[in-house]
Amino acid sequence: MAVLDTGIDSDHEDLIGKVIMNVNFTESTTAEDLHGHGTHVAGIIAAQVNNSVGIAGVSPQAMLMNVKVANDNGVCRASTITKGIYWAVDNGAMVINISLELQNFSEELEQAINFAWDKGVIVIAAAGNDARDKPVYPAFSKNCVAVGAIRQNDELAPLSNYGDWVDVVAPGFDLYTTAINDLYTYTTGTSFAAAYVSGLAAILASIMIDSNGYGRTNDEVRRAIEDGCHKIDTDGTGYGVIDVAGSLSIPGLKQA
Repeated sequence: MAVLDTGIDSDHEDLIGKVIMNVNFTESTTAEDLHGHGTHVAGIIAAQVNNSVGIAGVSPQAMLMNVKVANDNGVCRASTITKGIYWAVDNGAMVINISLELQNFSEELEQAINFAWDKGVIVIAAAGNDARDKPVYPAFSKNCVAVGAIRQNDELAPLSNYGDWVDVVAPGFDLYTTAINDLYTYTTGTSFAAAYVSGLAAILASIMIDSNGYGRTNDEVRRAIEDGCHKIDTDGTGYGVIDVAGSLSIPGLKQA
């Protein structure tokens, strides 16, 4: 699982031992997270269980590639995200989480997304926090799963983008997660909804069967995420809210 973000605090008490690779494509002097955003995302995906501290990630068995593509102020460019995608694919990632948004289309970024898909990688991206239906990138890319955010009552979260280009929605309001320097915090946004979906994708990727003989399973993983959703009465939320139990009931999974 590759997390393309501001870095990850790999010494956090709930993420110790989870980061197996580090790379830094920014001007920062370190791949560690000095901003906080990437650590929030990492905790939702893969925080440890049964360690008597903090939270439990959606996929606590997942190991993380820390791919720093946003600098210590949280600023990223299409070129650094592009480099991060190629690096993650070349180093064996099965799932890539991109909890970042760009307002403008980039051909090089689109090509990287398509390259990842063709190599069997599923890319999960945040739909953005502009409270509108205008697409953002890379979420708008055909070969990305675009994720919006909901509140606890299945209503669209404040600031979440929406529209017919959004594929699914997930919890993204007032979430408790890991923060830098061994702290925890509440946070809101499609970034963290995307992390939920990436956690589910990591679970599915580990047990999915190549049912159509394409030689990869990212298409089956995507279908299981989308078909496992439950619909909500809110326009612009795609297949609806992700449902782990629903996705795990989809035919085509390895039996224990």
